[in-house]
Amino acid sequence: MTPRFIVRPAAEADIAEAALCYGARSLGLGAEFLRAVDVCFEEIGRNPERFPQIYESSRRALFRRFPYAASSRLRGDHG
Repeated sequence: MTPRFIVRPAAEADIAEAALCYGARSLGLGAEFLRAVDVCFEEIGRNPERFPQIYESSRRALFRRFPYAASSRLRGDHG
C-alpha cells in the first residue's frame, strides 16, 4: 500500500508565503517555486528512503533551484 503523505499546516503556510515573496521578486518565480515544491513532494512520495537521514527517522529532501528543504518521516502505521 502507498504511504499517506501529509503536509503540516505550518509547512503549507511557509510554502504559500515563500511563493508570494518569490512572485513579488519576479513574474512567474512564485509559480516556479511551487513547481519545485511539487517535484520534491512527488519524489518523497515515490521513494522516501532515498533521501539522507538527518535525525533518527527524519530525512531531508532539498528543493531544486531554491534554498529550501522538506523534512519527512516514514511512520510504521503508513497503511
